Amino acid sequence: MDEKKLVIYYSLFENTEYVANLISENTGADLLKIETVTEIPKKGLTMFLELGRFLMFRKMPEIKEISVNLDEYDTIFIGTPVWAGNMAAPLKTFFSKYKFDGKKVAVFCTAGKTIGHTLENMKKELIDNELIGGTVFLDVLNNKAETENYVKEWLTTMYRSKED
Repeated sequence: MDEKKLVIYYSLFENTEYVANLISENTGADLLKIETVTEIPKKGLTMFLELGRFLMFRKMPEIKEISVNLDEYDTIFIGTPVWAGNMAAPLKTFFSKYKFDGKKVAVFCTAGKTIGHTLENMKKELIDNELIGGTVFLDVLNNKAETENYVKEWLTTMYRSKED
């Protein structure tokens, strides 16, 4: 029986969404985009003030209800952009709102240059699951061909190591 797979992701500037779509295309996984109830601005002073509120004051944005039953999935990929060296605030909200365990889980993040403690903090949220992989994708939309190749390589390596 084939495992049922899901890619859960939050993306503000489409980098993480691009990678999530590549993972889905290469694995047949369903997609679940985490969406905030109130849209986060994508530019200007308002964006910086909103992101600063999440980061400085540890405010967690309200997210929309998800449309899938997480219990139906065997393998879950979880992706986030890096915000100030950590996972995006909407993903933190997701982890506080939805719990699952006993899954095979792979985590990924997208960043311009550095990732801080993003992957480690994601893994801490998933301790009751089997971690099968974790990686970072840098400068995604400026290196689409390289990103596509790396996604395929990461998935191949991850699944090959599970067979050994």
